[in-house]
Amino acid sequence: MEKCSMCSKKFPDETMHKMIQIVGKKAYGQNICPACRGLAAANPNYYDAAAGFSQDAEWGKVIDEANKLELPADVVMDLIQSFAKTVKKMNK
Repeated sequence: MEKCSMCSKKFPDETMHKMIQIVGKKAYGQNICPACRGLAAANPNYYDAAAGFSQDAEWGKVIDEANKLELPADVVMDLIQSFAKTVKKMNK
């Protein structure tokens, strides 16, 4: 049995969902129960821990560089989105 990070109730391990909560410049692993999963999914500070981790080593370099330059996550996201728009325009 694991305790839900949101409601603190205990649930069987196989029903818990692993998510990442971003607070400031830090990321925290959270166990989310089925009852709280909808709330966490609707919260922009929570990310599904199972999604996209296959490229963890590659993205680790990006995260390390952003941390080294003290770039906030929202600034990096804006840069990525702006770059994607530019690439899309160039490919037309």
